[in-house]
Amino acid sequence: MTGDQWLGTLTNKPGVKPEEMQYTGLQDFLSSKGKESITKEEVQQHLANNKVQVNDVVKGNDSKISAQEHDEFNELSDKYRADPNNLSQAEYERYQTLEDKINNGYDINKGPTTKHHKWQLPGGDNYREHLLTLPNKDIEAFKNITAKQLAERDGHRWEDMSTYDRHDYQNLARQVRVPENSYKSSHWDEPNVLAHMRTNERDVGGVPSLHLEELQSDWMQSHRKELTNLHKQIDNDFDSIADRMVKAGVIKKVCD
Repeated sequence: MTGDQWLGTLTNKPGVKPEEMQYTGLQDFLSSKGKESITKEEVQQHLANNKVQVNDVVKGNDSKISAQEHDEFNELSDKYRADPNNLSQAEYERYQTLEDKINNGYDINKGPTTKHHKWQLPGGDNYREHLLTLPNKDIEAFKNITAKQLAERDGHRWEDMSTYDRHDYQNLARQVRVPENSYKSSHWDEPNVLAHMRTNERDVGGVPSLHLEELQSDWMQSHRKELTNLHKQIDNDFDSIADRMVKAGVIKKVCD
């Protein structure tokens, strides 16, 4: 089949999402081929070379601090916050020792240091931080999806828009904050953290259990805020955008 035929077939095929076509660059790849013949193997190879890769970074191993020590630290911490003079010299030294253990997270010889070990409920062991990260090459796909969302918000169907029609939306979308082609969360040193999960292990009624302390995506929260700001910008500057599109011949003004 030709590139155009592949594009028409996949676009109308149940289960094939437009976002997946955009993420992998398959839509642009097929469009660029036009009337040129493309084999099934070439399509499969493109998908294999351009699939979105999510990497799992695990911080933590067996914690240096036990559940009993964690409870002890919380008690000493409460006394210290109420009044530092509440602690004897021995208690203060013990407090500092336990705080160093918590801040360090776990044995430095076993892997990366955890960052937020002290922000967990008392009673857990084997604290870990799981980071889902994206390679830098996938950042541009997120920019394009943002432009698509902006266009569809205004009633356009992205797949039906020409490259020229998409231009203004892509320019607006590029204002989304992605410094140096990567996203940096305030919570992590690693770039492009799509989402994170903090866990530990607990005994629940005699049954060993995995406890989820937190599941969050700073990236999507930031993306949502930036998208809201872009919507406001479009609303505030709608007449100017429409005038530029009329002058460019993209749309025709039929009334005042």
